[in-house]
Amino acid sequence: MKSVAEANIKSGQKVVVRCDLDVPVSRHEIQEKYRLTASLETLRYIISKGATPVIIGHMGSPKGKKDERLSTEQLRPFFDTELGAGKYELLENVRFDKGEEENDVQYARKPRGSRTTLCK
Repeated sequence: MKSVAEANIKSGQKVVVRCDLDVPVSRHEIQEKYRLTASLETLRYIISKGATPVIIGHMGSPKGKKDERLSTEQLRPFFDTELGAGKYELLENVRFDKGEEENDVQYARKPRGSRTTLCK
């Protein structure tokens, strides 16, 4: 996996970035934003290249079951404010899929689009 600086990011590409989204949320209010702000430089860099960052990560340990209290959708207002609505994609909590929690190799190999770059 390449670092964002090593990746050949092109306009129109989607760039998957695993971010630390495990932040405390109470009543849909983010209590501590440090982990989210730590990813902003990378996400803005990708946007500056004309690409779309695809943000993936987890919140809590839902054990492969959907739990609205741990939905990453709660983070959308933060990213809309910081990056601009429509300039990124935010995927749902990856730990809602039991394959993520079990370190399932087949889950890790799920197809991604041909115009997608993975960055750490």
